[in-house]
Amino acid sequence: MENNTIVYTDEQKNFIKKLHNEIRRSQEFWKEHVKSWGDRRGKTFYVDLNYFVRVVQYAIMNNELKLANKVLDKIEEFLANANEESRNDITYFFFEDVTNGLGWQEEKYMEIFVSLLGQYSKNCCRKLDEFWGTKTPGVDYHTKNPSENEKNNHEEMDPEK
Repeated sequence: MENNTIVYTDEQKNFIKKLHNEIRRSQEFWKEHVKSWGDRRGKTFYVDLNYFVRVVQYAIMNNELKLANKVLDKIEEFLANANEESRNDITYFFFEDVTNGLGWQEEKYMEIFVSLLGQYSKNCCRKLDEFWGTKTPGVDYHTKNPSENEKNNHEEMDPEK
């Protein structure tokens, strides 16, 4: 196995299949993704999730907010029921890549992105910010302090707690 290769769990495989079935982008967009990853596509959660990172970034930067919202809603639904490993993978493979990509663009894109996030997704941003020592614009840091809940099996991910 290559370094940095994270294989799928069953939960993650099912989620990616669901995303692909429910969210379609142009064939050219998909072909570009496949070309960039070659034979690694379909073998790791990161590689296949990266397609949806690109869809969200593209949709936000091209004012296709309905598409971005659809992907982010599915991510939010997944996070609500995901196990700890999958939540961590979504945090570091999806949210980190989306925020890194949008962070280099106009500030309004990050503001749009955050405005579309649900509470579980914002908690992922908080977790990234705690790890990197950053602050995602538009994420409220007064309602939750992830570091206080870190010991409690990722309780910070659950907005109900």
